[in-house]
Amino acid sequence: GAGWYHTHIAEIYYFLHGTGTFAIGGSLENPQEDAADAWSTKMVRGPSVSGSFKGQTEVKFAPGDMIIAPTGVPHRPSAITSVPRDIIRFAIDPDKVLPLK
Repeated sequence: GAGWYHTHIAEIYYFLHGTGTFAIGGSLENPQEDAADAWSTKMVRGPSVSGSFKGQTEVKFAPGDMIIAPTGVPHRPSAITSVPRDIIRFAIDPDKVLPLK
């Protein structure tokens, strides 16, 4: 499946409800920079690179778990095994590439 990494931000995901798996690590095949003018680049993800995952680790998550996705590390949610899935996402943005909310 597809994954991505961010070139300027790191993320912390804290899982409030739901269970599933989160893919992280490895590398991306055929990496492509995301469009700089895309809404998701400007408002959510910051400058990022997307591609096909290779060699990722599937990490199970449950309520109370936390996953850290450092800058430059491919990641994505990969499977939901129970709902609702509620996640708090913290973006570590030292370069201020995203608008403050």
